[in-house]
Amino acid sequence: MAEPRKIELQSPEDLQHLIAIARRAANEKIDQALPPMEGDAEDAMRKVVEKEVHNYINSVYMATFPSITLNGLSPDPEILQKTDINTQGIEEEYEPFNAKLFARAKDLARQEEDLIEEIAALRRTVPRNVVEATKKGYREGGGGG
Repeated sequence: MAEPRKIELQSPEDLQHLIAIARRAANEKIDQALPPMEGDAEDAMRKVVEKEVHNYINSVYMATFPSITLNGLSPDPEILQKTDINTQGIEEEYEPFNAKLFARAKDLARQEEDLIEEIAALRRTVPRNVVEATKKGYREGGGGG
């Protein structure tokens, strides 16, 4: 069986960005569950939770490294220590809206829906037709001899 194709990233910054997004999302959830409070007991518990969550994220990404290439090379595990979750200065770039592609996507979605309806209609009628044809074949085949 062929090995699945690896996820191809262009640079270490791409992987760092993905890791930072995961860490930032985890920190937002931690902030919701354990809002920062004054006092050493709360901060100590929060720090332990943050450490465990970030260790988990690191282990998940470490497990994915064999399936990732960075510009054709395997990722360096050191990238996990180099990744900063503070990505406020980085602007995400989006492709401009393309009306032609949007119209094409709508047409393809409509075609998909039509095909799904056609398949559903065939699933309702074909088995009945096959059973009736089989019964007719047995009747005609069995009565002639």
